[in-house]
Amino acid sequence: MPYQSTKKHYKNRREKKQEHNRRLRIIALSIVILALFMILKDWREYWAYLKTYFM
Repeated sequence: MPYQSTKKHYKNRREKKQEHNRRLRIIALSIVILALFMILKDWREYWAYLKTYFM
């Protein structure tokens, strides 16, 4: 078996980091969208809280 066949699926450090950063970006974006949706869903409660304690 040639040496190169064992390196077929090898990923260097930069490729691993790019994949990892892509996954992190997708997860972070999902969390931000979910949080934004939850805030927009109950915006009156959050507005009442802000008015009560900060205004």
